[in-house]
Amino acid sequence: MLKRTKPSHISHPLSSLAPDDIALLNQAFKGVIPLATHSQRVDLANPQPKPTAKQKLKREAAQSQTHLDANLFNISDGHLAPEDGPPIAQYSTSGISAVTLRKLKRGFWPVTASLDLHGMTVDTARARLSVFIQQAQLHNIRCVRVVHGQGLGSVSGHGRLKHHSRHWLTQMTGVNAFIEAPNAEGGAGAVLVLLGTAT
Repeated sequence: MLKRTKPSHISHPLSSLAPDDIALLNQAFKGVIPLATHSQRVDLANPQPKPTAKQKLKREAAQSQTHLDANLFNISDGHLAPEDGPPIAQYSTSGISAVTLRKLKRGFWPVTASLDLHGMTVDTARARLSVFIQQAQLHNIRCVRVVHGQGLGSVSGHGRLKHHSRHWLTQMTGVNAFIEAPNAEGGAGAVLVLLGTAT
């Protein structure tokens, strides 16, 4: 077993040299400036921690933002006048049968997400509805509720958001159908929306 020697017993490397050799070494190193000693730090690559559910949602939202913006500009600004006719009571794309609409009304697909547009301006509601529909589709949600209110307290005397939101839904990619909600789900102040699955 090796014994540790005390520092006082360790001989200096130059102590074994002759005085003439030491003089030659000193002459050779004359004018040499020693390098500053820096501690070298090596960073080992740490594995990235797995993202949390919240971080995943943020990442998905950021990745889909371009698509969301494009979808928003594909729908009209919805500035409709009362003379444009009453709000649409129900809507379906081609290929959606009357049986599907009846199933939607009877709650065949449970409502798993809801958006309340009360108190929003037309422009804000349009943007929020667009994002809501796209996010629901990205998460493979099949049926959602959009609460727009009836507009009974509206200054103009008609439900602007009711009229506009139903009009926007007819233009949105992924919306297969909607019907006026049953009384238990909001009645004339809401619609149940059937979405297609994300591609």
